[in-house]
Amino acid sequence: MKPIKRPKRYTRRIKIHGRVVGGRPPFEPQKETSADPKAPPVRKAIITSDGLYNEVAAAEYLGLAVRTLQNRRSRGEPPECERHARRVFYTLEALDRFRNDGDE
Repeated sequence: MKPIKRPKRYTRRIKIHGRVVGGRPPFEPQKETSADPKAPPVRKAIITSDGLYNEVAAAEYLGLAVRTLQNRRSRGEPPECERHARRVFYTLEALDRFRNDGDE
């Protein structure tokens, strides 16, 4: 017959001459390993030679989150964007207009 694997049982923690004896081993947090392999790739801020800002660059310029710009765009709110193929870009004029109007 195969022996049954039982979880390790810990003894009570007691203090003997100022030292703690028995009980569970002290908690040690896991060390940080490399980046999460399931995490999406980091998107970079891009400003084209035409002066168009991608979502990441526009969000940094305005001090907003990329997701905020995406939500505003889906609702049709400013700042106005331009689409080239599937990519979304913002002009500097549109970003300045949005910033100066205080429409957040």
